[in-house]
Parts: sequence; C-alpha cells; structure tokens
Amino acid sequence: MRHNNVSTAYIMHNKCAVSTFFMAERKYHHGNLRTTLLEAGLVELEKVGPEVLSLRQLARQVGVSPNAPYRHFETKEDLLQAMIEWGFDLMAERFAQVRAIDPSDIHAMGDAYLVMAKEHPQLMRLMFAPCSAMPESDAFPKEGPMNAWEMLVDTARRRLGKAEVDDDVLRTTTALWAMVHGLQELHRMGIFEHPAIGGTPVGRFHELLRQV
Repeated sequence: MRHNNVSTAYIMHNKCAVSTFFMAERKYHHGNLRTTLLEAGLVELEKVGPEVLSLRQLARQVGVSPNAPYRHFETKEDLLQAMIEWGFDLMAERFAQVRAIDPSDIHAMGDAYLVMAKEHPQLMRLMFAPCSAMPESDAFPKEGPMNAWEMLVDTARRRLGKAEVDDDVLRTTTALWAMVHGLQELHRMGIFEHPAIGGTPVGRFHELLRQV
C-alpha cells in the first residue's frame, strides 16, 4: 500500500491537506495537469514575463508537488515552446474568424493581430523571440488547415486581385506583417503614449494602409 511518506497522525489531523493532495493526484491521472499548467502559465507569463516564469511556482499555484510539472514539461523551455505553439494557434483562430466574414479584408486581419498583441503582450514577445523555434511549431504545419502565415498570404493575394501567389504577393504580405508587428512593438514600448507621437496602433495601421 502506498503511504506517500505521510504518517497516520498527520492524516488524522490534516484531513484537508491530505484531501487536496489526492485531488491533485487524481487531476494528474486524469490527464488534466498539462493543460492546467499551460493555462496557469499563460496567465503568469503576462504578469512576470518569460524570464521569471517558474515551473515550481506554477506547481504551487495549481496545488501539486514541485516535481509534478516535470512529468509533462521536462524543462521550462518545453513549457515556453508549448506557449509559443498555443499562441500561433490562437492567432490562426483569430485570422480564421476574420476571413469567415471577408477573406480579402487586410484591415481586419491587422486589427486582429493588434488586438491579440494588446491582450497578450508577453506572449507575443515570446512568440517572436530570437530563441523561439517558430518554424518547427504547430504554427507552420506541413499539411492540414491553413496556418497564420498562409492566411496572411492568401488575404494579401485576394486584396491584390491575384489568381495565385507570386513574388509580389509575398513581398506585400511581408511588408504588411512588418508594419503591423512594428506598430504593436512600439505600443508595447509605450511610444504612442508620448505627446509628440500620439494615436493608437490600430489608427496608425489604417492610416498607413490608405497610403499604400
């Protein structure tokens, strides 16, 4: 019989603590701990950033032993990679919602990008960090539904009235992506709060598009 190094006296006088322990064990065995850690990690990421994020701290938050997270994420980098993949899945989902209304609306695609950046600034920073294995993540699948980049390309193609993707479409897509990502990065740095700059990322994006 497994006692988990807990004495009989401790069990009798700490029923609440023991109950919590076994609830955490059941949660793990039901396969929910990975998702729970990822969800808690995404919330904590926005509070402290990727540098300070800790698997042991997340274990305390969700009520499991310090070693339990390592059953699902061998290292902190594995957790961060899972967050990166979740982020690109979210981006693709947001783009798909926009394209369901109008697959050629590049304005709405940019708006969706900027809204996501506002809601998840630390996640976006992590997704595009130099150390992220972005091309190997689920954001760029070899096959299956369109990913975020493919949706941007197809929206630009439709906007330009092209029958197929060519160098012009790819150049336009890259320029638009650089524009909207640059705007969200300036916003994250607080540049738009300066009285000499003013405005908002979305407003500047639409102004720039009118000039393209």
